[in-house]
Formats: sequence, C-alpha cells, structure tokens
Amino acid sequence: MSENEKKSKRRIYAEEGLLNAAFTLNGWFVKLKPAYAIDKMVFCFVKKNTKAAQSFNVYMDLDDFDIWMSDIENFRMKRIIDEEGKAKKTLPETYKIVTGEKGAFSVGICKSSNGDGYVINGHGKKKENGKYTGDFMNAFVPVSYDWLRVTARYYKLTVKKHYEELSDLILLESSRQHNPAEGVQADPSDPSEATENDNKTNNASSSENKNSKTNKDNSSANKQENDTKPASKPASSNKKLPEMAIDTMTKVCYDGKQYKFMALNPDGKELNIIVSNDTAQALGERFAEFRRACEEAVNKGNHIHVTMQYKNGTYKDSKTNKEYAVFYMLGIATK
Repeated sequence: MSENEKKSKRRIYAEEGLLNAAFTLNGWFVKLKPAYAIDKMVFCFVKKNTKAAQSFNVYMDLDDFDIWMSDIENFRMKRIIDEEGKAKKTLPETYKIVTGEKGAFSVGICKSSNGDGYVINGHGKKKENGKYTGDFMNAFVPVSYDWLRVTARYYKLTVKKHYEELSDLILLESSRQHNPAEGVQADPSDPSEATENDNKTNNASSSENKNSKTNKDNSSANKQENDTKPASKPASSNKKLPEMAIDTMTKVCYDGKQYKFMALNPDGKELNIIVSNDTAQALGERFAEFRRACEEAVNKGNHIHVTMQYKNGTYKDSKTNKEYAVFYMLGIATK
C-alpha cells in the first residue's frame, strides 16, 4: 500500500484485532475484540476525550456471544428488542449478560430511546495494575442493526477455525475412550458415569441377554483363545529403553494416523517426534495430560520439560514422498 493511500476502516480494525467498533461524537465508544484462546469476547468501553481514564472491559463467554450473533443473522434479536422498545423498556433485558465477580459487570443490547436504532449498554469498573479502581460506570453506545449484522459476519468468519480446532479435540479425546467392541467407555477417574438409570437398564436387560450370552460364550471361547492378543505396550517390561530429556516446542497434533510434535534435545537441536496410536492408548490418561499440558504451554509461550523413552526411526511423507529421521516416543519417564 502506497503512502498516499489511506487504510480503510475495516483494515485498521483488522490490524487491531477487532471484529468491529462503534463511536460517538462526544460520548462512549466500544470495541469488540475476540479472545478466542480463552473462549471469550471482550467489549472494550472507553469514554471519548478522557485518555482512557474512564474505561472498562466486559468479558462475555463465547458460547453466549455465538447465540447473539446467530440471533442477529436470523433477525430474532431484532424482533425481540423491537417488542421491548414498544413496551417502553429502556435497558437490556433479553439480551443481557451479567458477569464478573459477584455479577458486578454486564453488557447488553436494547432499543434506542431516541429513534429506530439500538444501543449497546455496558456496566463495569476500570482495572489498573491488576486491581479495580474508581466507581462503576455505565456506557451507552448507539449502533444500527446493520452494524450488528456486520459484526456477526466477521465473527462467523473468524471463529470458524477456532471451533474446528475444538471439534477436532473433542473427537480425538472421545475416540480415545471408545472401544469398538464394547462401546463408549466411562472415564475411570469419574465414578459418576455409573448412574442410577444405567443400573436400571442393565438390570432390565440382564435377564433377556443371559441365555444368549451363555451360548455366545460357549461358541466363541475357542476363537477368543486363539485370536485375543495382549495390547501393545509403550515400553517392554524386561528391556530398558533409552531415555532423553526434551523441551516441547509445539502442540501435539493428530494427523488421522498418529500424533506428532516438535521438541528440543539438551543440545538445542530440533527433533521430530511421533507417538503411535498403540503407544497413546497404552499410556492412556498420562498421554492425554501431556497433550493438554503442551497445548497450554504453547498458548502461554512456554514449554514442557519431560524425559521420554524412545526409539529411532524414519517417517515417509505420503504427499512429498520424502523420508525423515524421527524419534518415536514409547513412554514418559518423568514429568
């Protein structure tokens, strides 16, 4: 972009990481800033010409904000707020979120009392050096319904990847608890999975299945004796595996076949590390905790230090047909 060309308002918002912003001539303005890493939407209220001395932020859960944006797109919000306006209601009711310690903060949308527009209302207190200071403030920022629709559009565009990542994580973690032969398995650490309804269902079906189960057991006994094999183990019980201290650099990603991540060895050399499905299943919850810790570390700009049991190997990229030297994690010695 040349020096003579002015940046558009939309580009400026993008460079500031904003979905949208609304300003008034002499009153309050609001900026909507996504905080997808913590599943929040931040409403930043600032009073004009105060050099941010009068300002506060309201954090809204992303799931609640998502419902608002859907209601904006299908005009449900418009119908409800217009009805509230006809009833002479001047503060948000249906579309209002109360949050913060002891419900001291809030944000909502209502009908404007001065015309056909709408108003974003915020209530909160300024925070400085980690502490709240001064009095609570109320902000009222007028917007049009088209402004709300534009906000919804950019939200849907930007949140798509975030929800896809969460969906992949849900599928991954749920599949880890799934045994195709037995159905979904309860988390061993959560005894509440065995509910009263489960017990009733089991009791009701036990008599019905008792005879057929006996026949199945007799007919399949020999087959099970020949076919059943012990599960793969990440480390042999009678063989000492080599160990290496590493510092993780990335999240542990799943490519549909195996898990991958990068780490540094004690000499600072980058390593490509692979964890097979068999190893991940054998490690169970310990590997799941390791994955969560790696993701949290990356989000905070940190790393995880572990000592892993491993073996050397190679990995062939099916897309490029190139072969890479890798390390296969077989166990986690320390954490």
